[in-house]
Amino acid sequence: AEGHVRALEAARMVSERRVVLSGADLRGETLTALDLEHATLDGAQMQRTSLDGANLQLARLRGATLEEASLRRAHLQWADLTGADLTGADRGGANLRWATFAGASLARANLGKQLSAKLAGSDELTDHIDAALEDSYVNEL
Repeated sequence: AEGHVRALEAARMVSERRVVLSGADLRGETLTALDLEHATLDGAQMQRTSLDGANLQLARLRGATLEEASLRRAHLQWADLTGADLTGADRGGANLRWATFAGASLARANLGKQLSAKLAGSDELTDHIDAALEDSYVNEL
């Protein structure tokens, strides 16, 4: 509890520096529009966390749990979500360009219209998305 609060406050105070919150318990927190570019959040517990509009460009979220998290309009360019659990996550309007989702669970996740549009776009981008989604779980009822 106390360590959780300290980690969260430290993340809010840091600007333009690399933040390491691997394994942090951020469940249910509101991290709207927070700058977490280049952050390391491997294994972080972020169930029902609001990351709307957050900058997660080049962030590492390997094995992070983002079940039912809100990532609306978040910036996830080049983010590494390998093995992350995004079950039921809402990523509507998020920028997912070049993000990696290998082995991630995307069951019941709202991927938004952007991903569908990209899949219908250029072959190069479609090939990259296919590779990034390799071994991901997309359709689970």
